[in-house]
Amino acid sequence: GFRRLGALKGTLVLEVLRANRHVLLSDVDVAWLQNPLPILRSLSIHADVMSATDCLHVTDDERKFPRRPQGTNRCAYNPGNTDGHAAFNTGVLYFRSSTEAKAVAAAWR
Repeated sequence: GFRRLGALKGTLVLEVLRANRHVLLSDVDVAWLQNPLPILRSLSIHADVMSATDCLHVTDDERKFPRRPQGTNRCAYNPGNTDGHAAFNTGVLYFRSSTEAKAVAAAWR
């Protein structure tokens, strides 16, 4: 089922990372309006793994402060999450070939 497919995806990502290659995973229902690689390369200087979120409103996503009322459901925020972090979405994932990204992929399996 879904969990088995997720574990398989993690195994595949780890194998590609072990070959010292970066990994971009994109679900089939994602539409790229331009080449994502330039921005991913620039952002990956600061991150080993990047994920999309379910947030569709940039301003709300930037306001991740604890002062939000608990349970406020904005921008796919997790109910009860006082920090207001949006839920991660595995529909788009980028892994930089690094020791840290390999550890994330290994834990995902």
